[in-house]
Amino acid sequence: MKWQMSFPRNWLFPGRRDGHNSMIGKILREKYRIKHRMGGGGFGETFIAESLDSQDDKYYVVKKLKPTITDPQIWKQFSQEASVLKKLGQYHPQIPEVYDYLEQNKEFYLIQEYIDGHDLSEEIRPGERWSEAQTTEFLAEILEVLTFVHKEGILHMDIKPANIMRRRSDRQLVVIDFGSVKQISTQVVENGKIRINPNTLVFCTPGYAPPEQSEGKPDFFSSDIYALGITAIQALTGISAIELFKENGKVIWRNEVGDSVSQAFADFLSTMVSFAPRKRYQDARIALQELEKILDNTDETTNSLQSPFPPRIDVPSLDNYDDTIPPLEVPNGPVPLNSPFYIERCSSNMYGRSTALRRVKAPRKWGKTSATIRMIEHEREQGFHIVCLNFQEFDKLDTKPLQNLGIFLQNFCESIIQELNDKGLQIENNVAEHWQNSLVPNNKAKCRIYIQKYILTVINKPLVIVLDEVDRIFGNSQIDAEFFALLRVFYEKRASEAIWQKLKMIIVHSQDYTETSKNKSPFNVGESIDLPEFEESQIEQLLQKHGLNWTSEQINQLMEMVGGHPYMVRVALYNIANQEMTFSKFLQLAPTEAGPFSRDLLYHWGNLEKYDVKNEYRKVLAAKEAVQIDAQKANILESMGLIGRDKNNPNKVKCFCKLYRLYFRQHLGLER
Repeated sequence: MKWQMSFPRNWLFPGRRDGHNSMIGKILREKYRIKHRMGGGGFGETFIAESLDSQDDKYYVVKKLKPTITDPQIWKQFSQEASVLKKLGQYHPQIPEVYDYLEQNKEFYLIQEYIDGHDLSEEIRPGERWSEAQTTEFLAEILEVLTFVHKEGILHMDIKPANIMRRRSDRQLVVIDFGSVKQISTQVVENGKIRINPNTLVFCTPGYAPPEQSEGKPDFFSSDIYALGITAIQALTGISAIELFKENGKVIWRNEVGDSVSQAFADFLSTMVSFAPRKRYQDARIALQELEKILDNTDETTNSLQSPFPPRIDVPSLDNYDDTIPPLEVPNGPVPLNSPFYIERCSSNMYGRSTALRRVKAPRKWGKTSATIRMIEHEREQGFHIVCLNFQEFDKLDTKPLQNLGIFLQNFCESIIQELNDKGLQIENNVAEHWQNSLVPNNKAKCRIYIQKYILTVINKPLVIVLDEVDRIFGNSQIDAEFFALLRVFYEKRASEAIWQKLKMIIVHSQDYTETSKNKSPFNVGESIDLPEFEESQIEQLLQKHGLNWTSEQINQLMEMVGGHPYMVRVALYNIANQEMTFSKFLQLAPTEAGPFSRDLLYHWGNLEKYDVKNEYRKVLAAKEAVQIDAQKANILESMGLIGRDKNNPNKVKCFCKLYRLYFRQHLGLER
């Protein structure tokens, strides 16, 4: 669907036969008359309207949305999304202004600024290729707009040529059709909670949407970065997004452009379109900074033309719209780097440059990833090489690496090289040859020698290896003890060999590891990054950011119900600030499957069965005070966040919060 006309206004409607459409001539808000249908899609229809005010000669774009159901919650969410877009358009000239939004006869309408121009599907055409200069100019301008959008905590969700307009009057690009509003038409309400209908993902355009968004789980701003990168590659290659070849988690495109694109710019685009969200630039600001570095380093003789960057627009922050309250941010996944809702909880040397090994341990949805991406960003700003390896991905591979230490360590080395080469280095991958020809029989020694000789010796900057979800190999008798002992060797080598001072590690996990001796473990050296639960003062900060003015009694009631659980506190404040429910309703529904934590409660219930810890948890819930239980099962329950250690006696544990006590006592057959 296109949201533009590319001819003069007095040519807007001649020759059109829209009389059959029941919307033609319809009047909205006693102010706007529908004049012409522009198009439609799975989420609704788009029309051109004129004002009934004789003094107003402007045309308007009207979007009519088709919710799959009628429910007051859907209208509330639509109003919230529309009000956010209204603020965006008021403060940035390259985002259409929203003039009005309304519900009429159980249908939703969004009335927006009409953009006179054409969309970029008329410029990015199959078989026609843009130059690198054209593409960098395009990226710079759109990243400038998205930097503003992401700064306000908003995700576009549907970047593609058809949603980028070239305005006729000044030739500037305008970003249109934010997917958050279109998403309204794909939602259903189950048990009082809004959910995405899994059979309708119309706000997700095939080819442009990253894998996680196609599965209904956009990874915040990096999802926009992927879609914009695909658009740029389409412009460079002349190959449509849906036809771009994808293999082994990569977009294969460089062979289509040969030497016409510089290595640095090609690496930049490949990072944008990485299938792994954490390997992309995390928001538009970071991507724009990297693009600026590439152009700054370009030889002046090849850059004699005018700089591709458009003049920066001095855009006021939306904070001016309200002096204290930022736009609400849905608490789902890692907290974005520039989010005003991130609360620093770590008092240790989280960003210390001298720290060779940092260990981040916390339960699920406790903020591990949010803390880790901030550490990664800090190291990236220092110019260090970053390699992120997620052990959760082993679930998607064959079982051979998990059954053979040699194969596992070879894959480990190859993954490091691939990550570095994806970022522009050119390190030879001779892992298999090294393993075959090395006279050293020990696999750990082969790995250590390889990393020292072929990686650390080659790179000219420190290397930071992030090992995420290492719990996935806990208890694997084939590899875990040997691999973790090897990491300990890496750490200790720093003291005796300068070359190993180039290596830093960040290990992220939920459970304690107790399967090896202390002098062979990386889990008792380096620095532990503790992520404590929210304190009362931090909840007060979040209340202010959500525009809520609570009494001390209400804060105490919240902390009693969910403890200082970072995710649950954020969810509570978001739902109440967004008027999804009152505070008393939240307290009533929170420990039930009709409340906002239903999916989490069912997830925990499944893990109680999976790890056979029901009986131990029943003991915890039955006790009126802290109680001692089996140490291994206490470790599992603590990693799930269901229990907390007694401050006076760490060997004893108690239920983490009232929410878990109420829910699981009922489901485990105990009286409430």
